[in-house]
Amino acid sequence: MREPWLWLLGGMLTPAVMGYTLAKPSLRHQWLQRFFPLHLRRQTGEKKAPLVWVHAASLGEWQAAKPLLHAIRKELPQGLILATANTETGLQTLEQERDTLRFVTPFGFDTPFFLTWVMKVLKPDAIVLLEKELWPGLMTMAARKNVPVLVANARMAENQVEKTRRLTDRFPILTTHPWFFCRNDTDLLHWKKLGVPLRKQWVVGDLKLDAMSQTPLVELTPWERQWLDDGPVLIAASLHHDELSLVLDGYTRLLHQVPDCRLVVAPRHMHGLNSLEEELLKRGVASQRFTQGDLGNRNAEVLILDAFGRLPAYFQHSEVTVMGGTFGSLGRGHNLLEPVWHGSPVLFGPHLSNWEQWGMLLDKAQVGSRIETAEDLAVIGAIAIDKREDVQAKLATARQELRQGFGAARRVAEALGRLIRHEPLE
Repeated sequence: MREPWLWLLGGMLTPAVMGYTLAKPSLRHQWLQRFFPLHLRRQTGEKKAPLVWVHAASLGEWQAAKPLLHAIRKELPQGLILATANTETGLQTLEQERDTLRFVTPFGFDTPFFLTWVMKVLKPDAIVLLEKELWPGLMTMAARKNVPVLVANARMAENQVEKTRRLTDRFPILTTHPWFFCRNDTDLLHWKKLGVPLRKQWVVGDLKLDAMSQTPLVELTPWERQWLDDGPVLIAASLHHDELSLVLDGYTRLLHQVPDCRLVVAPRHMHGLNSLEEELLKRGVASQRFTQGDLGNRNAEVLILDAFGRLPAYFQHSEVTVMGGTFGSLGRGHNLLEPVWHGSPVLFGPHLSNWEQWGMLLDKAQVGSRIETAEDLAVIGAIAIDKREDVQAKLATARQELRQGFGAARRVAEALGRLIRHEPLE
């Protein structure tokens, strides 16, 4: 598709995109600025400074990308950074990085006016896209203006290759113009299947490793510490609603072997809290929400962690973690490394998506296990609790191996600096 037709299509679709974002609560934030970013202007003294546009989809991607922002600031101390996100939670995360960022605004979803304004008014010297945020209009305009594009943490699962091919075959610019900075050799080979030349791919490690090591833990309240230390703790992290029954069935079975075990449920999405509490009530399980604080049920068997940012600190008090997003048929997959890094072995389902390679490595290190049933959860959970000292020794070894993968943010930022200075990538 030639560029004029691409812009014509983008213009025709803009009203529909605007209507969709207005109707969806997570995309409604700063709705007018999303499509008409007239507030984005360089000051007079900033016009010669290099500007880097960094885009990630939402909260999870931006949490992983925070070390990259700081690495870019170190590489380009006089540079400016524009950060965009699709969702309100992503934008809220960016507001916490205002000391690092010059501009923060919602992403305009490849609509012509948004792209034209950013590219012509701000004139970015380079663009960094996180993971798979490949947009045909953005890429076409960047290529025409000779602006380098880097895809950081460029992940690609085997089961997503053919689906992505439908997009890349239609828009070859998506694989020929950017530089891809992959997490591992598996990602590299999958991008190669999609037509990305090997000369434009680099394996630099996983940004999420950097994020885990650099994110400070929240201070737990006294009542949290007391509740968590009263007995063994099972955490169900990033749990989706369709995975709840398996986890609760497994927890019920686990109680037969470990009667004083407690459960922390950290839902992936907060809109289903009422149905979660109703299900626990039907099963006769006493629960309380974190936001109820010490005024809630002090004898609760289940704590519903209805607040973001506290889970890593909870992992340090957990004997075993079940990772959500790995049991449902969609195979969403979530971060398997975070519990291990903070001291908790992890159980996961059959659908790991982009975490398949890490799942095999954790299984080999005996700090992760693939399970399919509630009975599996109960049996392996009981073993992890009973063999806690042995498991902790294996976790220490695994964390030492994870440290060898740190540095992805620095490597991407250094490559970014070379491209802006028109130096060859070594």
